[in-house]
Amino acid sequence: MEIEVQKVSGTFSLEFLDYFTSVYENVNNVLVQLGPQPASNHSLLVNCHYDSVYESPGASDDAVSCCVMLEMLYVLSKEDKPLVNNIVFNFNGAEENVLQASHGFITQHRWAKNIRAFINMESAGSGGRELLFQTGPENPWLVEAYAQSALYPYGSVVGQDVFQSGVIPSDTDFRIYRDFGNIPGIDVAYISNGYVYHTLFDLPRFIPSGGIQRAGDNMLATLRTLVSSPYLAHPGEYRHGNMVFFDVIGFFMVVYPARIGQILNCFVLLLVVTQLAKKVAGEGSGLSGLPYIQGLLKAFLFTVISWLAVVTVIMTIALSLTALHTPLSWYTHQWVVVGIYFAPGILAVLLTHGFFKKNFFKKYGNVWQVESLFFDSSLVIWSVLLAVMTYNNIGSACLALFWVIPHLCRDKVASILNINFKDNHNAFIGIHLLSQAFPGLMSLYMVYTICEMFIPVLGRIGTGFMPDVGAGGIAAVAVIVFMLYQNGVIYVMKTTRKTTSLLLLVFLVTLSLVLFTPVGFPYNGNPEGPSLQRSIFHHVNRKFHDISGKVVKEDSGIWHIPFDYTSKQQTWRNKIPKFRDAPKAECQGAYCGWPYYLPMLTLMQETYYIPTPEHDLEPKTELILMSRRMVNSYTERMTFTLTGPEHIAIYMQLFEKTALTAWSLHSDVPLASKTPAFLSNDTYFVYYSYGTKPEKPFEFWIEIDAPKGQPNTGKIEIAAAGHYWAEGQRITKELREYKAGFPDWTYPVGWPATYESWIL
Repeated sequence: MEIEVQKVSGTFSLEFLDYFTSVYENVNNVLVQLGPQPASNHSLLVNCHYDSVYESPGASDDAVSCCVMLEMLYVLSKEDKPLVNNIVFNFNGAEENVLQASHGFITQHRWAKNIRAFINMESAGSGGRELLFQTGPENPWLVEAYAQSALYPYGSVVGQDVFQSGVIPSDTDFRIYRDFGNIPGIDVAYISNGYVYHTLFDLPRFIPSGGIQRAGDNMLATLRTLVSSPYLAHPGEYRHGNMVFFDVIGFFMVVYPARIGQILNCFVLLLVVTQLAKKVAGEGSGLSGLPYIQGLLKAFLFTVISWLAVVTVIMTIALSLTALHTPLSWYTHQWVVVGIYFAPGILAVLLTHGFFKKNFFKKYGNVWQVESLFFDSSLVIWSVLLAVMTYNNIGSACLALFWVIPHLCRDKVASILNINFKDNHNAFIGIHLLSQAFPGLMSLYMVYTICEMFIPVLGRIGTGFMPDVGAGGIAAVAVIVFMLYQNGVIYVMKTTRKTTSLLLLVFLVTLSLVLFTPVGFPYNGNPEGPSLQRSIFHHVNRKFHDISGKVVKEDSGIWHIPFDYTSKQQTWRNKIPKFRDAPKAECQGAYCGWPYYLPMLTLMQETYYIPTPEHDLEPKTELILMSRRMVNSYTERMTFTLTGPEHIAIYMQLFEKTALTAWSLHSDVPLASKTPAFLSNDTYFVYYSYGTKPEKPFEFWIEIDAPKGQPNTGKIEIAAAGHYWAEGQRITKELREYKAGFPDWTYPVGWPATYESWIL
């Protein structure tokens, strides 16, 4: 066993949040290598991080993973049987600094060259089951090893597709090892109780001991399989190819190669085409030929109209609740989503098709022909979706496959059993429900997982997005999925009056609870189960210089950054006396003239500012222009030094007709940050931090191209924002007084900061 503490510095660019470049100095990794003697040339990496965000104890994110890793290290170190290959345990100390320590290890440590695969252990919640939510790239043997070894598997390619789409504003060390180390791995994370994630309540008491044991059982078994696998050293043909994977409600995991999935999907699609062609040709007992095709098209059209009805009804409710200043009513009580969105969504389907049944299908004397048309149109819709996803190599095509295969077999089973649905309604109900069982169960399982992950996220996604639109969108998709094959059933039912009445009652009761009782209040300040309104505020000193170096503006105050949509509404701000009369912060200067800690301007555009006396914290943030010289007739190099607290953001905003063509931060082309549409000039965000304080100032240069003869109004506005996290600096009198005015259902986090800009 070898133990080592790595202190490392480096830089990299990341297309995460609004895109930025990260610069770090003297961050730490605590490393342990366990393996045979002599050491193997092939290693498996296991990663956690022991750092946490500001003010959070970080029990779940990510101390519990480090505890599991320590226990695995202890167990493996006591075994008599030597390991086949090495295991490197990285307890990294700068993940919350946006993945810096993992970058330092994989790009610079001598053990990194032997890493062949990795396991990353993370958290986006507190305990529960740990979700395998991404694997690869390629190397299908990794997820196969997990499926074979994990005692309690939990994971889905659907989750992988969702996470890698970027809709969740989060990332893990998986990206660093994959993109900068060019190695494959698996990423697992706790996702339950995301309300305490990155808060003061991320405490051990919220982590069930069974969840820790479960993670240990799963990860130790997977670790043993991976480190002894011959594919770790020589993956051969298993280096390439992707996998489709999903667990069946936690009992076991299904895994198969994506190429096999494509063949299976195409075969099933061929069966669908064959079955429909036979019906057109008149081999069935119902409609055939042109009348069948016309009926199928009519069923498809009315199905699409019912989708529009679902979306219209749910979005109308979502926008109305927002307009009534009652957003996020489901945030603490998640069951409210069922009554406020699912029930009216299903009601919209029933009423829409009830109207069509009464007014457009009277000429069909046999209602079972109508049911068959809608059933077949639903089969076509799922088949088209399956074809599109298969063509685009999307692993989540398995979800469409779930809904095609059983329903492809429904009428065939009835034919084999010589059952006529028209004459045997009970048999119809039985066979129809049986065909729904597996796809319905799996889809419900996925919807539950998505809600468990996304509902807490919707409470902190920023002021630019209506959370009820997000929750309503999830509900609308779920209703469309679950009701698609039920459309035809509506046409054979004598009446849907009882069902529609029940759904309407559920909606009205839930709406009444939301509007007139505490149930509709989104937040909960109970420390035993908090679901809090989040925000960040800074006691900030600001200073702006013109092109001559003269200070043209200087102020100080509390800058408040809300994390959710409710803060935009005056009704909600009135509930917080200190926040009630706060004026909106104006956008003026580089990166709007405010000390954003991370590049989140597109998410957190609406902020507020309350003037206060300035603070006087040390060390001062100093960005000093050391020199500037012309490299050629149109390119100028500017050299700077930077000193200050352990977290500093640098913003560079170009003027018209200028371009940032190179810098010393790394050899790649400088990565511009995404900004709102009202900021048309290119902007660059640099995130700088250090662990132990560097012995000398950080020095860097930039090169700017500008056309000859341009008026001397400046080429770039550059600003530095210092953030004071050190003990003894975290709070000022003004911050303490401001925070004291917030109720217990809020989670305001604040620290001092500075902002100073120059035009050059």
